[in-house]
Amino acid sequence: MSGCADAPGAATVGPGNHSPGDGIVRRRRYGPAILTAGYRITVPGKLQPYLGAGVVYAIMLHNYDSAVSSLNVHDTFGYALQAGVEYAITQKWQAFVDVKQLWLSVNADGLLGGFIPVSARVKLDPTIVSAGIKFRFN
Repeated sequence: MSGCADAPGAATVGPGNHSPGDGIVRRRRYGPAILTAGYRITVPGKLQPYLGAGVVYAIMLHNYDSAVSSLNVHDTFGYALQAGVEYAITQKWQAFVDVKQLWLSVNADGLLGGFIPVSARVKLDPTIVSAGIKFRFN
């Protein structure tokens, strides 16, 4: 399972100026918990590519003040695809680059201006790119 140290955010934007400033109706910060199963493609040499697929659970973490009050954004499940490559620096040390594409849709509801009920289905489809160093203890 993996996640993001700095969780992605999303903004719902409507036509016109629904909130003071920039037309952003409401912002929400979320953290994706990702569980994937992977397949390592066997190739000779130090470069080892892999592919994976799995599920994502988006956990809603924080909302920002704006024109929508009583905002309720529901946690949701989605899908993930993954591709990456590892490079064997030594037997114990590897460097990697990984790309994950997530597909998520969340339901949200609240009150516009404090009294008009509103609801939305928002697509959150981020691409996450990560790189790092791995150490194997065995």
